[in-house]
Amino acid sequence: MSVLNNIHERVGKDFALQILKLYEERDLFVNPQNEQYQELKEKLLKQDQLTFLLLRDFVWATRGSKHTDLLLLNSDTTSSFFSQNGNHPIAETSLAKNENYIKIGSFYDIHMVEVFEKIENILHYKKNITLDLRDNLGGRIENCLKLFAYFMPNTSNFLTLRYKKKVVYSNVESIGNHNQANVEIFINSNTASCAEIFAFGLKHFCSSGTKLSGSNPACKDFGQDILTFDELGVRMSIVSFMWEVDGYSIYDLVRKYDISPLPGGKDTICSMQPTASQQGCIQL
Repeated sequence: MSVLNNIHERVGKDFALQILKLYEERDLFVNPQNEQYQELKEKLLKQDQLTFLLLRDFVWATRGSKHTDLLLLNSDTTSSFFSQNGNHPIAETSLAKNENYIKIGSFYDIHMVEVFEKIENILHYKKNITLDLRDNLGGRIENCLKLFAYFMPNTSNFLTLRYKKKVVYSNVESIGNHNQANVEIFINSNTASCAEIFAFGLKHFCSSGTKLSGSNPACKDFGQDILTFDELGVRMSIVSFMWEVDGYSIYDLVRKYDISPLPGGKDTICSMQPTASQQGCIQL
């Protein structure tokens, strides 16, 4: 099949079954044995004209979280986490004139490359550093763990990811000898996922040298697998795991550690209203 350009285009039944298999195996909130789920699935697969729109609507009708989604990459008519995250107006990394300050727009590679290029040199000469994670919606766990390694000693079972059928434990392997740095981390209600893990994880393990400033984060305690089907131009997000830091959920961590207000209440750095994916306990 060729790349899909319109949500009304047909998809093959084999592809639909592939999507449904991944969805049923990985999504935390989906029970394939549910009677209503089975009825909707049977109705979907009986369609003579099985379109991307019908497949997406099935996922929307049965998902337990709006962060499980299907996106047609060549269409601007599909609203999803991916478009919101990719086009976020302040999703940037800014190394300001103040060399102690780093604004991290996300934990995706496109933003973290610059951070990793600069941070070791900064930490080598500076003992105080400010990391701005306001409006950082998260990204790749691997980048989050790598950033920890610049500030923490070796730590076993630092992060726990609880999937539907397995539990994964992640460790931190220290980089260099920068564990004495004093770090202030700016957070706000749009700080989510990996950004929350980093902010509260560093506070938890390096409490005396870490200060949290701003306001309460998004409290997004789950993460997604991101799957891309290049042959069709389709991307799928599946809410597949819950996360904990040293056995603590984000709710536990928010209750455990104080967040100092920023001067003048400046806990946001953009005028954009929060999107649906940024409200409440939302998106790794």
